[in-house]
Amino acid sequence: MGSDHTLVARAFGEMGLSLRAVFPDPIERTHGYVDYRWEVVRTDTHHIIHAVPPADKLDETFWEEWYTVNGGPVTHHILFSNQPPVPFHDIFDPPEQLDGIHPQEIFGRRWYVVEDPHMLAWGVRNLLAIR
Repeated sequence: MGSDHTLVARAFGEMGLSLRAVFPDPIERTHGYVDYRWEVVRTDTHHIIHAVPPADKLDETFWEEWYTVNGGPVTHHILFSNQPPVPFHDIFDPPEQLDGIHPQEIFGRRWYVVEDPHMLAWGVRNLLAIR
């Protein structure tokens, strides 16, 4: 990810999170995210960090977002296109048109939303649970 790490770390910092709170180890060593694309979105009301897998893997894995609205608390969502292995909190159907706050890859399908009160990246959390 190279210089993207700096941008992502800065974006987390702007949200009041340390990159190390989300990824205790460097992202490069977190193999579950090696193919993920990082997208930082800032609008007048939203500050969002998306971790998006390749489009051909969206059916078998998750995408993740951390966001604030109007400077409020950080929300962490893990979204699955199939019913997830854990209880989900909501179902998200993206609008028909690109909305400027969600990655284009996620449009055209339904998403099961897991709201995680912990900021630790889902892939890291799963790796820690396996050990």
